Formats: sequence, C-alpha cells, structure tokens
Amino acid sequence: MYTSPSGNNRASAFFITKNTGETLKVNRKTNEFRQTDLNHLAIEQLDRQAADSIHEASHREYTKNGVRISHAFLDGGASYHTLITGKLWLCGDDVRNRARSALTEVLLGYLTRVGFCLRSGKVLFCGLGNEGITADALGPMICSRLMVGGRDAFFRSAGFTEMYVMKTGVPSQSGIGTGEHIKVMAKHLGADLIITADAAAAKTVKRLASVVQITDRGTAAGAGCGSGGDEISAKTMPCPVISICVPTVIRSSVLAEAYGAAEGSFTEEFLVSFSEIDTITECYADLIAHAVNSIFSAPLAG
Repeated sequence: MYTSPSGNNRASAFFITKNTGETLKVNRKTNEFRQTDLNHLAIEQLDRQAADSIHEASHREYTKNGVRISHAFLDGGASYHTLITGKLWLCGDDVRNRARSALTEVLLGYLTRVGFCLRSGKVLFCGLGNEGITADALGPMICSRLMVGGRDAFFRSAGFTEMYVMKTGVPSQSGIGTGEHIKVMAKHLGADLIITADAAAAKTVKRLASVVQITDRGTAAGAGCGSGGDEISAKTMPCPVISICVPTVIRSSVLAEAYGAAEGSFTEEFLVSFSEIDTITECYADLIAHAVNSIFSAPLAG
C-alpha cells in the first residue's frame, strides 16, 4: 500500500466497503468507483479544471488577519475563496482566532452576495458525510457544535437567526440521495439559504488539511469519488447555496506522484489521510462552527 514519508507528514490509508460505506475502492483502469459515499465539493472538481474556468483578471490573493486568502470569480459569476490555514491543528489560540475571524468575514461577504437577511431569513445548515468515518465526519461534527434556536421565541427575541441543522448521512445508510434529502427539508422549512459543510479530497499534498474552501457555486455530493452525485446548488435547490469544505484525504495516485513513486505502483487507488485525522477534523469543525455561530447566534457566541 503506502509507506509514509519521513518527518511529520505521517498518513494512514483506508478503504470504504460497499456494504457499510466505510471504505472506497477504485478500478484505476476504467476509472470507475465501486463505492462513492465520500462527498466532494464541486470546487474540488474545479481545482482540476480551474485553468478553463478562472480568468487571470478575476483572481487575486490577499492577507486578512494574518491569513492568506485566494479569491476567484468563476465562469457564470460564482465566487470561490480558499483560506490557507496551514496545519492549523498544530497552532496556538492566537493563530486559530485569526483564522476564525478571517473565515467569519468571508462568510459574511457571501451572505451579502446572495442577499440573505440575518434577522428575517431562515438558514438550513447541512453537515454532509459519514459520521462513522473520521475523515468524512467534518460536516456532522460541525452540526454538533452549532447553537440552534430555530423558531424558539426566546432565541428569536435574543437576536438569533432562524437556523436549522441537519446531518444528511450518506445514501448507503438511509437509501435517500443527499440532494433529495436537503431539497425536501429546505422546501418544508421555507429556507432562504442552504449552507453545506463537507470533507473533500485534496488535489495536492500541500492542500491536505491545510485550507478551507468556500463557494456559492454549490456542491456535488459524491462527485469527487466519481459517482456524479446529486448537485446541491441554486440551480437545483429552492434557495441559494453556500458550500464549505476542508480537504481531509488525498488519493494514493496523487500522493505517489508527489513522492516520485513509479507509475503503476498501485493496482487499486485508495484514500490517505494524516494519522492525526481525529485531531484535524475536530480542529476544523471548531473553526467552522465558531464562524457560523458568531454570525447566526451572535448573542451567545464565545
């Protein structure tokens, strides 16, 4: 399988079985995935096709609160931000607080872009992914950290936004497509905005667990693993969609290429993650949850 490089970049590999949704196998010859439960943002697809979608004039990089941020406008007018956090789970409170502040500001900018009103709008926050797999549990872990008031009169009077939270799970667990699940719930609640949070597969080693990506283009559940999954975007949902992801895994083929492994070294592709994935996932779940709470649950946010 994969031998970890020396130093701190230790990694662990896992497979996802068809029956349980806990692993992933790929036929590299046909590029067909036999199980595709690990959800993946459309913006990660964008990373592989970015040269055709991003115009030089629409791309810029800047620093906010000490955090490097890349911003691009895509074909069709969608916006795409990448916050370069580095190995945030190894950093102290000062660095983490600056990352929280930067992420909060970027998210507020997206609310303005989509025309969402904090005091009168309804937001549905969706944590995508398999809660039983640490590398894919980012979305559900964020949900567990959110302060939710819903329609409760006390929270509304305190200034909370009317926010609802759902853990979508994966189709192998429920038999329900992720996009279908979200669409039905958004219609039922009369949501004015959907926010999705998910784990993703990194395009490069340097992005693995080192960036947070945000877009209003939407997400395609399962697309990163080849399923062509449900599109979750303003085109398919009853309201605008803002998608957030952190690349928590990387494909073995990408890793092998980065470390100079001979072509054809692997008969099957698999996903690899840092051995500290539990700490990493908790760190980014805290980061994103804090930003969301500070916006929608400001009176009680720490």
